[in-house]
Amino acid sequence: MPRRISAVACRSQSGLQTARRPWLLFGVMLGMLALAACSSRHTAPPAAATQTSASDEDSSDEHDPCSLLDPKEVEAALGAPLATPPFRTSNSDPFTNGDECTYEDAHLHRVVVKVDWDGATISWKMLGNVQTLINQGPTKGMLHLADGSDLAGTWDEARVQGCCEFATLLGDQGVTVDASDSNVGITAAAKLADAALKRLDKPLSIDGNGGVAAAKTYVAAHRPQRRDPCSFLTRPEAEAIIGSLSADPKSDGDTCEYDRMIDSPTGGKLRTYLSIGVHWSYGYQELRENASIRQGFVSGITAGLPHGKDVKAALSGSELPASPYWEVAYAGGTRAGGLAAVKNDVMIGVDGLGIPREQMISVLEKAMSKL
Repeated sequence: MPRRISAVACRSQSGLQTARRPWLLFGVMLGMLALAACSSRHTAPPAAATQTSASDEDSSDEHDPCSLLDPKEVEAALGAPLATPPFRTSNSDPFTNGDECTYEDAHLHRVVVKVDWDGATISWKMLGNVQTLINQGPTKGMLHLADGSDLAGTWDEARVQGCCEFATLLGDQGVTVDASDSNVGITAAAKLADAALKRLDKPLSIDGNGGVAAAKTYVAAHRPQRRDPCSFLTRPEAEAIIGSLSADPKSDGDTCEYDRMIDSPTGGKLRTYLSIGVHWSYGYQELRENASIRQGFVSGITAGLPHGKDVKAALSGSELPASPYWEVAYAGGTRAGGLAAVKNDVMIGVDGLGIPREQMISVLEKAMSKL
């Protein structure tokens, strides 16, 4: 889960100089991962990357990441037809000769295939060591979806990374299927990874560059456009749900805050607030990773406690009832543990202090109805 590891790495840098040597090594390893994370899917490829020589193009075409899966295999996992042919990507954005392949349906669920054609063993071991160190802490299990099921395949080694990536190693080659920005589960992702491994030596005749233009056109036409987050819940709409506000809603980037003062039982006033945050892309990934982190953290802090199972169930969050306004919604789906819902890859999260749950759900429904 690169973005989470990056955050930990960045917060850890200030203490590295005074740490012991084992922790220094750990920090260096995290720093290396942070560099990769900082150039991950939310960063556009540099302009220089468009300047490829003939030899570069020949090499890329020889190793096309879109040549390892039949589109129908991915459609079966997604449960829906693809909106465009598979397309090559860099950081999951359509990009000619990109080193990934993306499969996307009409609701912008996406599966991303990453291939290491050679030299995969070194990075595999490095990341594995970091995961081992991280999992020695109180949140052991946070990086894995351990449901007790056994998965068999062609790989020499395999593991779950983050909430929803299935990574494999075969010899000195590797295939990772990232299903985090979709509704695809780990078992289905593992099946896709295994199918891709079997084709490393005999790839299909699929040109991932051929789908790049169509993907750009589709995304431009169908992805919701960014707008003022306060437009999802106006002041009159907010007051109709939670009561009178003390000021107009205030936006900050993709977040809108609503302040309210209420009478204190002991006299005076108490501040309550409501916050709406919008993730305009990678909404499925944000929701799934937030929920996974929360569940992993709760598992760690409740392990060994009396009635730990009951406490875990109460704190882990849960899926919200079905609604015409969202595809999926989750209590505990924001980074602060609030409510979150996703539709067409846009996630809206609702956090609050002193706001009853029923009102929070009404706010989420009202906001999602405007997508």
